[in-house]
Amino acid sequence: MTIRLILEIEPRDDAQVCVSGSELGYLCGVRRARRGELVEILSHGTASLAKVEQVSAKAAVLRIVHPCYRVSPPLEVELAVSVPKRQLMEDIVRFASELGVRTVTPLLLERTVVEPGQGKLDRWRNVAQESMRQCGRTEVLKVDEPMGLLAFLAQAAVRSSSRFVLHPEAQRRFPWRAASAKGVCILVGPEGGLCEDELETAVQAGFVPVGLGQTVLRIETAAIAAAVLSAAAAGSWLEDVDYV
Repeated sequence: MTIRLILEIEPRDDAQVCVSGSELGYLCGVRRARRGELVEILSHGTASLAKVEQVSAKAAVLRIVHPCYRVSPPLEVELAVSVPKRQLMEDIVRFASELGVRTVTPLLLERTVVEPGQGKLDRWRNVAQESMRQCGRTEVLKVDEPMGLLAFLAQAAVRSSSRFVLHPEAQRRFPWRAASAKGVCILVGPEGGLCEDELETAVQAGFVPVGLGQTVLRIETAAIAAAVLSAAAAGSWLEDVDYV
């Protein structure tokens, strides 16, 4: 498995990079990297290859041998999801990260039964960071602060041109073949669905009610299914990666 580090660097050919802190712990303690090994550095939407030159308990020195060899911007897709029970939000964050989604917004709606504290938000963001290292995306998935419906709708009006709200009784199916995955926002309600006034408010804000089939899906299933369809609308993930 490729060793990946998440660092704030300016990727330049033959530049030296000093690694310390938690990334040093991962490089040396977890992966036990040795001198001469190649490492992938993820930074600001790019991936660069570097070679380990020196390793010690206090720091490691790497030299970039191939700067910016891979650029893979995330899809312009936002998933806004009513916070589910148990640890299911962690799964949503992890899967969304792997699929290339740009942003996950936890929602606090009328039927939301969980109101997460700062510890939960920190955990979700850590999951996004861990997933970035595992799957090799070059920008970390953004996890917003939990917010109510009105605050989210005001934000979505600025960030997204195509807006959909998942609803099991919607006559229209998610238009994945025609939908562009650029500027798409998908609203996923809680167990039991959005209240009537919430749905009406979302529709007035430009959200189109759509369904995902003939069965009623769980929150986490609906969120990831919508993310997969949005990714499919963007075409092949491999074709969207630029090698420079």
